[in-house]
Amino acid sequence: ARSGDALPIARGLLAQAILADDSVLEGRALTACGLLAADTADIVGAIEYQTRALTLAVTYRNRVDQSGAWNNIGLAFGVAGNYELAVRCYHRALADTWDEPDLRSVRYTVCSNLANSLYQLGEIAEGLRFGQLSLQEADPTFVAKDPQGAILLRRNLVRLLIAAGRVAEAKGLVTEVAAL
Repeated sequence: ARSGDALPIARGLLAQAILADDSVLEGRALTACGLLAADTADIVGAIEYQTRALTLAVTYRNRVDQSGAWNNIGLAFGVAGNYELAVRCYHRALADTWDEPDLRSVRYTVCSNLANSLYQLGEIAEGLRFGQLSLQEADPTFVAKDPQGAILLRRNLVRLLIAAGRVAEAKGLVTEVAAL
């Protein structure tokens, strides 16, 4: 219910950003509107906002925001239960990030989300690969900034490891989560 309450505020911010001709604020507001729309199960609205954010990011050649928009479109498809399309979006989000050290946080987030969608599709080995890649991209500052993201990554890995029959390894991650 909180996302539904916040969405009109984000839409107001978006309207003000457009009036002010502030493309940075507009991109952030579009992203916020898209995430909030997805959280209220308005998948079509979420994809519309994120597509507008993607278009803006492409216009300004902002690779971080492009990856973020593709990641968020993937999240919307995941909320809708369409993990095949979510996986395709996550791959698009990762496509141009591997050669950029500055995009480490993007890879961390996208690989975690990709691992979850691959788990949902029963693609355990591939899910583990991306979950491990996410851990490799992790930086202690990421955990401090987003402890929930760190917990979700470990949750994803625990589920994947258990599905792969590697319960002992999963136990270690459960201990890590308890420490967070």
